[in-house]
Amino acid sequence: MIEEEGQQVKSQLEQQLIEAILDSLQNHMDQNAIFLAERLVYERDTEEHRSILAECYLHENQAYKACHILKECKSEFNRYQLAVAWFRSKKYKEAEMALIGPSFSNQFAIQSTNVPNGGFGHFLLGQIYEQMHRLEDAKIQYYKALDQNPTLWMAFERLSKIGEPVAINKVFIEQKQRQYETSRQQSCNIYKIIANLLKSKSNIGKSGSKEVEDVKEESLITDNQLANKRQTQGVKPFSTTGVQAQIMHMDDSSNSQMKFSCKFNMIIFQEPQQKKVGAKMIPTPGIGLQNYQSLLSQPFQLSQNSNKNYNAKKSEIQKVALSSSSSSLMNLPQLLKLFAHPYQLWTNYSVEAIANFQKLPPQHYRSGWVLEKVARSFMDQVKYTDAERVWKELRQIEPTRLEGMDYYSSCLWHLKKQSELTYLAHSCLQISTQAPETWIAIGNCFSLTKEIDNSIKFFGRAIQLRKDYSYAYTLSGHEFSQNENFQQAKKSYEAATSLDQRQYNAWWGQGNMYYKTDKYEDAIKCFIQAIRINPNNPVLPTFLAMSYAAKGEHNDALKYFEQSERLDPMNGLNKYQKANSLIKMDKYEQALSELQTLSQFIPKEAAIYILMGRILKKLNKIQEAQNCFNMAMSLDMKDQAKIKGLMESLSNPNSEFNDDFDL
Repeated sequence: MIEEEGQQVKSQLEQQLIEAILDSLQNHMDQNAIFLAERLVYERDTEEHRSILAECYLHENQAYKACHILKECKSEFNRYQLAVAWFRSKKYKEAEMALIGPSFSNQFAIQSTNVPNGGFGHFLLGQIYEQMHRLEDAKIQYYKALDQNPTLWMAFERLSKIGEPVAINKVFIEQKQRQYETSRQQSCNIYKIIANLLKSKSNIGKSGSKEVEDVKEESLITDNQLANKRQTQGVKPFSTTGVQAQIMHMDDSSNSQMKFSCKFNMIIFQEPQQKKVGAKMIPTPGIGLQNYQSLLSQPFQLSQNSNKNYNAKKSEIQKVALSSSSSSLMNLPQLLKLFAHPYQLWTNYSVEAIANFQKLPPQHYRSGWVLEKVARSFMDQVKYTDAERVWKELRQIEPTRLEGMDYYSSCLWHLKKQSELTYLAHSCLQISTQAPETWIAIGNCFSLTKEIDNSIKFFGRAIQLRKDYSYAYTLSGHEFSQNENFQQAKKSYEAATSLDQRQYNAWWGQGNMYYKTDKYEDAIKCFIQAIRINPNNPVLPTFLAMSYAAKGEHNDALKYFEQSERLDPMNGLNKYQKANSLIKMDKYEQALSELQTLSQFIPKEAAIYILMGRILKKLNKIQEAQNCFNMAMSLDMKDQAKIKGLMESLSNPNSEFNDDFDL
């Protein structure tokens, strides 16, 4: 039975257990922390002790144990912890009840004033509603989370990804930051609980040591205590000399968010110092909070060895130093606002996103998180060569970063770079076999070599590792469609769009599947949806135009062919299919002009010369038609019989066009 906490002073054993648990957690000895925390609960069963044990279970990814130990607890932080545990166990209704109580868990009468842990509680509730497909309720909670805690970047990310236009200038402002800092002392987390439990301890360590002072507003120990702690642990003072401009970002999964969100109020925050040895980053444990803060107060500097191909001139280096010093005068709302604007453009697939990311301070632009967004923005515009260049730069700066490597492998797939793709897949496999991005890269390898069954297996492995992996379902759908297993392809695409309604690749794949099966109306609906999400991808209007052309609606088709042409004048598929529609409309001269332009930047495609020859024949330009057929004959050894038949038909001026040749 859980005891009432009251004002009872902790015994020496309890205090020693709590300190030992904290040391174990800080040094990533989670199993040892669990053993000690269990002893603490069995020594005296209180809500605070259960909270400590639940935190240990969550660190060890044993959410089911945390649910059991917390289900009878009533305190505010234990309700939040219980909701985290239920959320990780994918029991979203129970997580909602833990946060707002059973009497309020009604989607028609949401009462969130009782949500514990301020902005963090509202953000967690938003995640719960999003998983329950209650997007409007999720938006409300994300807005409340940002209102109470403007440092909750994840809430802004989620709102942007679901297409909500956030008023950036009303969110990331100094007034909200000050309000958050004032209210933060009233928030609850496990490390504040531990600090309060240790307040009554009279003697620490050896005889002659001073009593612990009252915990400060942020529940941090004083600088002198930190120094004593470092000396007893044998930790050398931290130096920021040679710090790389390599800023690592947390994974955006719910597990990472919940696991690390509490750590910024730790009594001793251990931030690993990064030492560069060769091409690897080696962590140095034991760095205290004081030194972590000193690290944050100093500007990052670019290492001359961070990119061997980057030979900056003296003036450029001075510009970077000037920008770094000016950014050190920036406060947190200003920094977040700098990131928010390009990120919002990126989630809306705007062509302006890249230019706005490039306006970030150099030390932030040259980070994996930013470069990944820039590379993907190039991919969204079908600029794979530019995307590959940025991916390479990212890999040089953060060689162990796996976030985004799924899209990088798809970029190499589109560029048909087999050896580079194989090397990337091998590199990812060496870094982690538990990252789903690794198996996407391997699956793309097999897809490029037409080993469809194997690629489907590896995409399936990625889905096993991350059940909500929309992009993995999308790629699986592409492979099933390529294998003409349209039933499984449809299931994969529908799974992808149910997980992420703005996954335009899945909408395109589903539309392409319908196009292949002559269901042009359904194809048109899917392509229109994809264009609504990403209006700057030139491939999408081409396929929409092809669907209209297949229905015989060539005027509508021409409108979308021209839209694609404005986005990418070099889109070869678009020009070829546009020429086909112009032929059907008896506009032979225009069709010939399109094909002549196309032949200049795709000079070795036989289908172009075949279609040009047929148009020239229709225009009674026999010699020119003969030349085009001869060129096609030299380029295509597979369709020799068809081309010979066309050449023989030149002597018969009354012959008509046969079936269209595909490019």
